[in-house]
Amino acid sequence: MDGVLGQQESFITGIDVPFTAREGETINASVSVLSIAIEPMSFRTILVRDDTGEEVINTQDFLVDPDTEFTNGGSFTMPPRDVTL
Repeated sequence: MDGVLGQQESFITGIDVPFTAREGETINASVSVLSIAIEPMSFRTILVRDDTGEEVINTQDFLVDPDTEFTNGGSFTMPPRDVTL
């Protein structure tokens, strides 16, 4: 997430996805980000499954105040194989 002229406006503070799951289980995933922008700015979070291209998390743009951490979540059903995000 780079801002104008390549200045970093945020960084990921956490990704929460279970490491073990059984086929058919619902997997809840979340991504936490800290805004370090000097003014409010819009963010969007997208987390995609590599195997299917399915978007597990895809938020609309939303305004975040400076020095604010936010978390977005989503879920998917575990297939009969490993999944990378």
